Amino acid sequence: MTFRTIHTLEARGNILLEIVKDRSGAGDPAMRRLIWRAADELTHILSQRGVRYAELNSALVPQIDKVEIALLFDRTSIESAAYGWQAHARVLPLLNSTSSHSILHGDLNDEAAPDDDWIRTALQIHLQPSGNPFQLVGDNQIFCVYLNNISVHLRRKLNDALKDYRPYIGYIDTTYASQFKAYLSQTLVPAYLKHGRIILQSHPDDEPPPENENMLGYQFEDAGLVCRSVPNSYYGLLLSYKIERPVLSGDEADTRFSANVISDTPADPASYDLEIDKAKFDYLKDKKTGTLRRLGVLGSPKATLEQLLYAKLHSNYIYNLAYSDQLAVGKFNIVLELAPLDGGQPLRALAALKHLPGTRCIRLITFLG
Repeated sequence: MTFRTIHTLEARGNILLEIVKDRSGAGDPAMRRLIWRAADELTHILSQRGVRYAELNSALVPQIDKVEIALLFDRTSIESAAYGWQAHARVLPLLNSTSSHSILHGDLNDEAAPDDDWIRTALQIHLQPSGNPFQLVGDNQIFCVYLNNISVHLRRKLNDALKDYRPYIGYIDTTYASQFKAYLSQTLVPAYLKHGRIILQSHPDDEPPPENENMLGYQFEDAGLVCRSVPNSYYGLLLSYKIERPVLSGDEADTRFSANVISDTPADPASYDLEIDKAKFDYLKDKKTGTLRRLGVLGSPKATLEQLLYAKLHSNYIYNLAYSDQLAVGKFNIVLELAPLDGGQPLRALAALKHLPGTRCIRLITFLG
């Protein structure tokens, strides 16, 4: 039984697949084949750049044993028009030479904020201040560098080292769901993907630039890094990290195309019935006693856990999209944030689910948390 896997598919802010489907009139089976062909082509391109697509998983999908962080910088304290590189140049040398991260960035502005004073209030609630002098006086004043797949130790190292840099105003832990994290998902854009000492960026589709094109123009070589690039259509669709957020109005295309990767009859996974077979439930009761107790479902019937997990299916996107051509079976993962009875930090759990062909059912394969 062979499954191929696409780590993540970005159709939230990328309308490429919508354009192709609308203009070609392609049906769902044809779109599934097109997406997989693009993934195969990207895998080949990456191999020519010395990168294995399979090794990018930790940079492209949420990791339940790692944290995410938004590092914030005061643009007005950076004495350079190239303030973006000035911030990145401080961060990159602090990262492990073998680690992989998706890095997004952008100016915080009011466009996706509920009101003009929302950012100020969000900072008061979420910011872990650096201690450097800072006063918010205008829009677009704060530049954000967002990193995923960060250990708690690296988070501490980043914050401690950056405190000596005057423009650094502090960080916000974005591991767990919040209105601010959802705001960042609509505000920031992918900058690059760091994989070991390789920086992966995109380059225009309509040109055949060298494989080491550096569209950002940042001086990555100063940090001992080398640039590699792939065409934008592949990068935007298959190498862009999606900051977690609930499925919002307008995200329906992203949900549908992600489901299309693993099915010729795609539908929102939240519209399916979720089931846990008895053997799996008995295994969870035996091996995940502590987790089930924290969630308040230990000793409850199987339907209680099914309802709890089902209620969370619409609260995030799906990833690790796997498909078997031989079996016509699709699988996917989703990260669920569940509220424990003790009122502590949310429990982040990974649920692996399988679509049962010919039905509107999905079945739990694995539950890690």
